[in-house]
Amino acid sequence: MNRQEIIATVTEEATTSYEWSCSWSRVVDVIVEELRHHNLKPTRPLVFYILNLAKLTWAGETARVKKLIAEA
Repeated sequence: MNRQEIIATVTEEATTSYEWSCSWSRVVDVIVEELRHHNLKPTRPLVFYILNLAKLTWAGETARVKKLIAEA
């Protein structure tokens, strides 16, 4: 698995973690844990990059669901 695939996987895990915990601070812990699991050093820039990707993913999902509700 290359670095981009790992980042995508960790972003998915982070988004799922937020969905269950509703806490972005808890998501940072999950990101660090997942990066270590994939043998990547959890540097601040990488962790915050993935956190921002997860927030964008969550915002996209929220917008998609709101659109579906509005269409119903």
